[in-house]
Amino acid sequence: KAKRCTMVTFESLPWACRLIEFGKNVEILGFKDTLGASLLKGKECNLTKPIIETTQYILGEKPKVRHVQNYIAITLMAKSIVHPPIMYGKWSQWDGKPLSEKPLFYQGLDERQAELLSGVSDECVATAKAIEKKVPGLDMSDVIHVFDWYLNYYSDQITDKSNLMMAMRTNKAYDGLVHPMKEIEPGKYVPDFTYRYMAEDVPEGIVPMKGIAELAGVSTPYLDEVITWCQGKLNKEFLVGNKLTGKDLKDTRAPQKYGYNKLEDLFTGSFEVTPR
Repeated sequence: KAKRCTMVTFESLPWACRLIEFGKNVEILGFKDTLGASLLKGKECNLTKPIIETTQYILGEKPKVRHVQNYIAITLMAKSIVHPPIMYGKWSQWDGKPLSEKPLFYQGLDERQAELLSGVSDECVATAKAIEKKVPGLDMSDVIHVFDWYLNYYSDQITDKSNLMMAMRTNKAYDGLVHPMKEIEPGKYVPDFTYRYMAEDVPEGIVPMKGIAELAGVSTPYLDEVITWCQGKLNKEFLVGNKLTGKDLKDTRAPQKYGYNKLEDLFTGSFEVTPR
């Protein structure tokens, strides 16, 4: 059946948004200007409607849906790279004492958190460049640094574009968004490491990125550092040293989980990697 299907994947959500009432009400805090999408087309799939255009119709005028050549680029572009480095940078030195208020997440970014995020992004860009050299005909140019991504996607909502830290701190779409916290008693808060920023963005986001980098032969010291701390908070083992050989790799979406142990494995099968 998979041969007759086409999978569409997006690099991010179309908006910065938060749930108000489940199934009824969502607050949209800001629109992205553009949104990358890739298609993984089964070789026996005959599309009857234009997917990108149909998606654009559903979303409306913004964001502008942009066709990205292949799904590996989308995976390395995914904005799941943002949350884990910030969580690590914020809480790795925490003394364990409850806070009296919830700290700002994006707009509370400091230099250390920005360095970690930038370092992880550098490694994703390096991975994309390495893959492009090794796989003929593959276009990985859509994989850009996260700072450039913010300037492109939130151009009219950022007031200080001097560097990554200030771009995130002055992004109006992030006004008031705080760290995921648990209230352990009235007015006392501790970080919630079970929130999706960790529970989803690590095994389904940065671990797959690490897996792709590993297949491409790219060193990832920043990713390794972030994953090592995060997996401890999740009580999981994905990374052993700097290799994805942990006992809980089965709980991730890393390519190694599926038996993909060579770079070329990502580009073979009953599908078209770069459908047009």
